[in-house]
This record gives sequence, C-alpha cells and structure tokens, in this order.
Amino acid sequence: MRRGCSSSSTCVYGVTYSNTTFSVGFMAKETLTITRSDVFQLFIFGCGQRNNFPNGGSAAGVLGLGRGWFSLVSQTANKYHKVFSYCLPPSDRSTGYLRFGDKNLPSSVQFTPMSNSFQGTHYYGLDIVDIGVGGERLSIDRSVFTTSGAVIDSASLITRLPPAAYSRVRRAFEVRMTKYPRAPAFESLGTCFDFSGNTSVVMPTISLYFEGGLEMPIDARGILYVNKISQACLAFAKNSDDSDVMILGNFQQKGYEVVYDDANGRVGFAPVINVKSSLAIVNKHGPCSQLNQDKPNAPSHSEILRQDQARADSIHSMLSLSSTEKTSLQDKPGISIGTGKYQVTMGFGSPKTELSLVFDTASQLTWTQCQPCSGYCYDQKEPIFDPSKSSSYTNIQCSSGTCKQISSEGMREGCSSSSSCVYGVTYSNTTFSVGFMAKETLTITSSDVFQEFLFGCGQRNRFPNGGSAAGVLGLGRGWFSLVSQTANKYHKVFSYCLPPSDRSTGYLRFGDKNLPSSVQFTPMSSSFQGTHYYGLDIVDIGVGGERLSIDRSVFTTSGTVIDSASLITRLPPAAYSRVRRAFEVRMTKYPRAPAFESLGTCFDFSGNTSVVMPTISLYFDGGLEMPIDARGILYVNKISQACLAFAKNGDDSDVMILGNFQQKGYEVVYDDANGRVGFAPGRCG
Repeated sequence: MRRGCSSSSTCVYGVTYSNTTFSVGFMAKETLTITRSDVFQLFIFGCGQRNNFPNGGSAAGVLGLGRGWFSLVSQTANKYHKVFSYCLPPSDRSTGYLRFGDKNLPSSVQFTPMSNSFQGTHYYGLDIVDIGVGGERLSIDRSVFTTSGAVIDSASLITRLPPAAYSRVRRAFEVRMTKYPRAPAFESLGTCFDFSGNTSVVMPTISLYFEGGLEMPIDARGILYVNKISQACLAFAKNSDDSDVMILGNFQQKGYEVVYDDANGRVGFAPVINVKSSLAIVNKHGPCSQLNQDKPNAPSHSEILRQDQARADSIHSMLSLSSTEKTSLQDKPGISIGTGKYQVTMGFGSPKTELSLVFDTASQLTWTQCQPCSGYCYDQKEPIFDPSKSSSYTNIQCSSGTCKQISSEGMREGCSSSSSCVYGVTYSNTTFSVGFMAKETLTITSSDVFQEFLFGCGQRNRFPNGGSAAGVLGLGRGWFSLVSQTANKYHKVFSYCLPPSDRSTGYLRFGDKNLPSSVQFTPMSSSFQGTHYYGLDIVDIGVGGERLSIDRSVFTTSGTVIDSASLITRLPPAAYSRVRRAFEVRMTKYPRAPAFESLGTCFDFSGNTSVVMPTISLYFDGGLEMPIDARGILYVNKISQACLAFAKNGDDSDVMILGNFQQKGYEVVYDDANGRVGFAPGRCG
C-alpha cells in the first residue's frame, strides 16, 4: 500500500485495485463487532476519504482476509488462531456463511498443505498435482502446475488453468459431450454447448487433485456456466501463458465449506452434503423442482397457512386418541399432509423410474401412484409408475405376515380378488391412497440400492396439496418406514437441511457418517413411543436473550413433536401468551397489524428500511439451546403485515409442534437408534 502523512500528522494509506477502483484515507483504530460475543478493540482499518468502487455493489468497503499484518485474520489470531471458513451461497437468492475459529470444523473436512511458493505474499497458495474428467485422472505432467503455482481466491469467479492443462481438460470433456451440439465461445469461456430441446443433461464429473492425496470433486453446479440454454460453457478458462498463476475460483468452490488454517499452513474442503447417501430437497413451487417447469401458480400465504392449520389439527386429533381408540385407527382419518412443500426424487423399479415424493417425518408408508389407474389417479408431471415394465416388482400376498402388519400400523387392510394385499391410507377427506402393497427395488443414489423395498402401489389416489408429486416418502417411526427398512445400512439415522428459499435446494441424507461436528443432541421424548412421531422435551423459551422461565408443566402436559411437513410452530396457550408478551414489549416502535389466519401477533413495517427484532430460542432437555434463525421468527404476508411465526394451540392438551419454518438454518439430525434429535447450525445456507 502507499503511505503518507496528513497536515495533522495522521497516517494516510492508499490502496489501488485497478485504474477505477481505489481507496485513500486515514489509518485508524476502532472497535469491531463480529458477533455479540466477538468484539475486538483497537482493530486497525482504513477510514476512506477518497474512494471509487464501481464493482462493489454499493458495499461500504472491503473485508481483508488475506495474509498480512493488517489482515483481520492476523489481528484476531489470539482468538481465532488464524482459522476461518466459508460456504458460498448456492444461488443468488440464498445465503452462505463466513465463520471464524477452529471450533466446530466439519468432521468431513480434508486438508492439503499450503504451497511454499506464495510465502511472503497475501495469497493462499495450493499445490495441484492433477485433474480428472469423467472419473479418470488425466495424468497431466506435474510441471504444468508447478511452473506457475496455484492460488485459491474468494473473489475470482472462474478457475483459470495453465494452457497445457486446459487443453487436456477441454479435450476429455468434449469427448464425453459429443451428443450435444457446440455453441460459440462466451467471453473467456471457449468450450460451450447448445442444450436447446433437452429436458436433462448428462455431463462428466471433474475432480482436482492436490498435494497430500486430496481429491476435490467439483460440485455439479461448478462445472458449467450457463449464459442461456443454447450457450452453456465449461466453467474453466485458459491462462494466456504458462507462467500465469493458476486461480481456483469461487464458481468451483460451490458445495464446499472451504477452511483456511494459516497457523498450520493448510487449506481444507468439506462437502456440504454427503453425496453418496443424499438427495436434493426442493420446494415444490420453486424453480428447482422438476414439477414446476411450466410455473404453475403458487398458493397464496392464506392457503399455505390454512393447509398448515389442517396439518396441526390432524396431529392434535391423532395424538389425542386414547390407547383404546388407537386400536381402531384404521377407520379414522389420518394425518393431513399439510402444505406438502418439500420434495425429493428417488428411483423405483428395474430399470428405475425417477419419481418426486413429498417427504414426511410423521408418515411411515412410502407410496406412489401406479398404472393402471382407471381414472382414479390425480395429475402428476412425471410419468406414472408402471409396475408391468419393472422386472423387480412383486405384489404382497394376503396370507403373508407383511399384509397382517398393515392394520397393526394404523392403515386399512384388504384383499383383492387375486389374493394380493391391499392397503388404504387416509390423510384427510380429500387426500388418500388405496392400492397394492408391493416389493420393489428402491434407488436412493447410484451406490445405495435396496431390493424388496415395501411400498404402496397406489391405484386410487387423491393428493390436492402434493404439488404434482408422485406420492409420499414415509420417514416416520414404524415398521414400513424407510428409516426402519434401511436400518441395516443407515442405522436409523437421517438428516435434512431445508431450502433457505423457494429458489434454492436443501438436502436429505441418510446414515451416521459425516455428521457435522457442531451438532448438539437432545433426547427424544418417551411420551411418543409406539407412535409414528419423533417427540422432544422442551423445557423453556427465551426472547431477546432472556429465558422466560415458563413452568415446565406447560410443555409436559401436551408434549412436543418435531415435524417436517408442519410449517408454523404451535405453542401451548400459556407458553404462547408469555412469548407474545415478551416479543411485543421489544417491538413497540412498530405499529400493530391485523392478525393473519392462525398468526395473531402482527406488525406493520411500512416505511422502514430495516427492522430490529428480538431473538427467540428454544431450550430442550439435556441443556440444548436452539436459537431460531432470523428467517424463522417472522412470517411476512406483506410489508404491512409481518407476523410472529408462532401460533397458539386451542387447548393445553394439544401437542406442541416444532414446525419447519423454525427449523431453517439447521441441519436436523434424527438418530432413532440412540433415541435423540440433533441440530447443527449454519449448515444450510
């Protein structure tokens, strides 16, 4: 940087990024607040007096995370030990995170040493040794990479390769993409394709290999840069000269938490999901859903909340049944499917047919619509599953023990004229499925395939809130649940991260490998043993950093379940009143707004450019505190009607429901084998 001195003997700095981007001002010390608990006195920074930042997007300045004396990394070394990490947002409409320190690093992180070539600079260097395309290493001569070296950069978009490496990658990629016509180059991207007319695209994988044996498979979103459907380009550019340093850009860092450990001279990569046993979760009304390609109208906020109320009412009804009443459960309406908002895609049959299913932690049976429907199936976007075209499909016989188990699990049981076992499951007056109980091959991922998976092959189905999904994926507790049927492999453990917005994706993964190190568990409640629900013991709630000291009996009277398909958290009346009062006291600067459906505590933010609201935390048995993500506190119908996203149960005996709106920002881990549920913050963008 340039150094100078003002007329008042104040130190002046000058930093230039390009001909049009610079900052000149006073070198100063100030208090820096990163979080409420992480406050740094006398932080050295530049107080700019003359600045030009045309590409800054109206940002106030720059946060320096490079190597160097003035870097935030160096100035906070006593607390954070020169360790920081980030997860970049998967889409423009979602969020990522930047975190500091060596606590709670993901257990799946793998490290490579920093390169010695960039000691004394502000850059973090890496030693790349090879690249792979389509699962095959290209065996590029190592000197191609060592001549220039490589740096990893958070602000560079596209990865820049040495010319010799780019040529090898380009050739290997083109050979595997011959079914698609070529398109003109786009700016610095010279390997482009025209996907017009294709409903799906198959592209080869790409991996980077680093010193120390680390392989980094590039996330699928980091392989192609799509300018338009007729011009999708390999997202790697060629350097102009062999001596130009290779740059690992942020486009190829998608899907990873990238860990910088400068104290130990290493950089690590932790995949955000375990791709071997995981599925993408999409919002059925978002553009990421396969079912929403022609953009049908999404339901209004009122419709969403009414559907959610129906879900809550049905859970309350189901759990209020006495043990005597439960013996005749098959004759009663089942649980409402609610908004049916979140879906995953799985493969059924041999060869497999990919089907989108609404996943539900309160349902145990997995079912899908099946041919022939004879006019009793609803419209779904994907082709309806045809068991006659699968070599692995088998109907369950009436005489089997499996068929007899149906009534024990709370479903209707019957027998067809051909002695095939018939099931019936009812969610509400308008939502049901009746069909054959069957065995079929289920494909979760290419490496996770289950033979003779028990499911319902629906012949008569109605699913008005399913968003054109093919059926339901049952993740509840019970004999027929996917969790029970895959217990030998996944040990009754699964987790999910819900999409942070309609335009992004989350994930559903299975098994106890690579659980986040930051996960904290609370025991499952014994009150819900023998049901399909996952129960929790909540002991208190906090607002604005203060626990409300609500009498524990308020929660134990009804108990609490966590539910993936319920939207809004439902509180016992006494708890709701305490939370509402504490929240209102801290929101007096905003005028009140009318209630909205089941939400009774609403505010008018018209004319406000920003809103300050109190935090809310749930406290569980075992000492676990779960701070609700800011996105899970207010449900915004419109700027003049933003409501506290908690609803009041009608009666103290109604079970409390922890809905998915308050699960945002967490990876939620269900470990049924060990009787516990866990929450890992900051894993979901």
